[in-house]
Formats: sequence, structure tokens, C-alpha cells
Amino acid sequence: MILNKLKAGALFILLTVVIAMPSQAADKAVLTFDNLTAKAGEKVTFTLTVNKAPNAVKTFGLEVLYDTDLLKYQSYKRGLLVKKGFSFFGVNESSPGTLKIGGVEPKKNEIKKGAAGSLVLLTFEVLKAGKGEIKPANLKDNIKKWPVQNGVFSCEKNKPVK
Repeated sequence: MILNKLKAGALFILLTVVIAMPSQAADKAVLTFDNLTAKAGEKVTFTLTVNKAPNAVKTFGLEVLYDTDLLKYQSYKRGLLVKKGFSFFGVNESSPGTLKIGGVEPKKNEIKKGAAGSLVLLTFEVLKAGKGEIKPANLKDNIKKWPVQNGVFSCEKNKPVK
């Protein structure tokens, strides 16, 4: 009787650990921005990176939110994960402080499950000193449930040249 209870208890603990493992992995950010420092007047390029895609991606959409007091959007470049394929891909500034990014791959060059690399590189002009974040938000389609990590941006006051 005691042996059966011990076996049942051990089985319960084993199942709890196995079931909990995927949810702990999901807590780790999959879509991340880097942290950058610059001076006013300089250009900075943030990279939005995919870390071990939990599923294949044929369609995606998201917004990127940033502080317009500190940064002015300039341009984008496709990241390595969307260089081939994704014939429908774009970045648009839908309103001040909000970029909309989306892509569709109608053929076979989707982002594969487990893939890692850059999705998009966003270039901004630094307007003034301060500290803020650049945030992936409102994820859609095949990336809807991916955990994210914001990027932190800081700009120190320019020091006079001696």
C-alpha cells in the first residue's frame, strides 16, 4: 500500500515537471530588441531578433512603439530571416511613435520552427538626450503568442569637443 502511494507520488511529480517545462521555456523572450546608446544627431539601428522560433511563420504582423521625443524613424532593412521569400513585406509609420511591420510568404521560404536571426533592422535619428524603450506590440498571425523583450535606448548629453 505504501509502495503504491510512493509510486503514485513519484509519477505525479514527474508529470508535473514534464508538463511545466514547456511553459517555462515559453516565458523566455522569442522576439527581442537590442539595447543601444548614442548621442543626439547620430543614427541608431535597432535589430528585431527571433530566438528559436517556437513555430513556423508564413504570415506575421506587429507594431513597434517608440518615443518620438527621443527618436525619429528613418528607414528599415529586411533581416536575414526574411531576405529570401516574404514577397509581401513592409514597414510603415502608421502614426508618430508607431511602426507597423508585416510579412506574408506565399511559397516555401517561411521562417522555420527553431530558426534564429534578424527579422528587421530599424534605423532612427537620435533627437535629444533621454532614456526610453522600443517595444514590439500587438503581435498577429503566426507570432501572436510569442513572448517579447523590449529594447532600451539611452542618449547622453553631447559633450563639447575640446
